[in-house]
Amino acid sequence: MSHAGHPARALFALAMLAAGAAFAQPQAGSGSTPYAVLYQALSPAREVDGDPRLRAVQRIESKLPGVRPDAIEVTIDARAGAIEVPIAADGRAQFPLRDDLLAENPPVRSNQPRGSLTVSVTLAIAPPRSTRVPVAELLDALSAADAWLSRKAVAEGLAPPSVRGLELRFPPAAGASATLRGRSERLLVADAAGRIVLVRDGDLADGTREVELSQLPLEIVPWLAP
Repeated sequence: MSHAGHPARALFALAMLAAGAAFAQPQAGSGSTPYAVLYQALSPAREVDGDPRLRAVQRIESKLPGVRPDAIEVTIDARAGAIEVPIAADGRAQFPLRDDLLAENPPVRSNQPRGSLTVSVTLAIAPPRSTRVPVAELLDALSAADAWLSRKAVAEGLAPPSVRGLELRFPPAAGASATLRGRSERLLVADAAGRIVLVRDGDLADGTREVELSQLPLEIVPWLAP
């Protein structure tokens, strides 16, 4: 059995979008963008620092077809020396959010055409330490995500969203599964995209005590139903 039919919107306009802004407005004639512009776009990542249940995932991707994220080069030209920003094959980035660099505000350049990159931050759940995960641990992470998103919504003047569950993301060809154990035992199988959705009021309720995964997921994100 699988929850593949559930629509999953793993991030949320309210939560944190700076898509397109960061590299769309380079300094005139310089071919670069001020560090402060990117810092502002990615600053939501700092708001989850210190919460062991949550993660902020940065992504830098191209709007142009056929451009792989790992072909994108982003360099911060700091006074102390150039800082290369790591960008993984799935677009995950590790852009340093540092007060000293914000004060310096160095130029940031890329090997991509002006205006062709998007920068975003999404909220994720901290990965489990084991493939056997207590449901209480997952529910605690959901509560933390709920609270964070509610604060963010109020700050934006929006209605707080309802986090319905968790979306576990695995490699599409991995054949991943999740076994729910409690009063009974149920097996959920990942869909063709490698996703398994665990619904808070269904899969994680009704006496379910533990979720055993066939492998550790690549990522876990809050799941919102429409």
